[in-house]
Amino acid sequence: MNKALLVVSFGTSAPGVAERTIGAVERALAQAMPERAFYSCWTSRVICAKVERETGVHHMQLAEALDAMATAGVSDVLVQPTHLMQGRENRVMLETLREHAGDFDRICLGNTLLTCDDDCTALARAICSAFAEMRGGDALVLMGHGSAFGGNEAFSRMQQAFGRVGRDDVVVATVEGEPSFADALAFVETRKPSRIWLAPLMMVAGDHAQNDMAGSDPDSWASQLAARGYEVLPVLRGLGEYPEVQSLFVKHAQCAYPLEQA
Repeated sequence: MNKALLVVSFGTSAPGVAERTIGAVERALAQAMPERAFYSCWTSRVICAKVERETGVHHMQLAEALDAMATAGVSDVLVQPTHLMQGRENRVMLETLREHAGDFDRICLGNTLLTCDDDCTALARAICSAFAEMRGGDALVLMGHGSAFGGNEAFSRMQQAFGRVGRDDVVVATVEGEPSFADALAFVETRKPSRIWLAPLMMVAGDHAQNDMAGSDPDSWASQLAARGYEVLPVLRGLGEYPEVQSLFVKHAQCAYPLEQA
């Protein structure tokens, strides 16, 4: 088979998390494109090494996956990243793809999850549907990772998207960059919700979600909110678990464009 689909993810070392998040997106993409041989890779060397050391499972990194496809005779590659935004990881991915472009006749690329306002609106609706059990007076605080290398405008667009779908009880904040947890605290202190739901705005509910968001450490978001007297309800559900997110990645892959246009 000279056509292949390559799904590129950052990766996670949290036990059991990859299968129901990254794995769920990979399965949806593979099912939608049965005419393409399936390949996947993770871009974090640290995570790949940790997972292999602890579990014996080897995840190819991007250059390794591209070499494997070239060796197998693949000439047409469709690359679909599972990155949320066009931040540092996506730029590094593009650099590696360009370095290997001469090994293939054609490389096409699908968009990141949050590329345009329509993507943000679709995700906002999916999240609101997933939190249908929220009561009047509740609030939802979403933790994004953020980036010191740009691309954080995606989180501002997500905040605007919640406004477009009529949800002023949702606030988006990030671990790194802006909007920050201080912004979320200001929102909460102004609104004084009866309960606060916490959830990751990340592909996986990994280390950041389990520790920085929902952990027992006094510096975690959950602990800081609880210390202010709020009832906090953490939900460890990564975006990759949402069927709507899986479908959105399939849509992006089906609209892939030549690498030269990236």
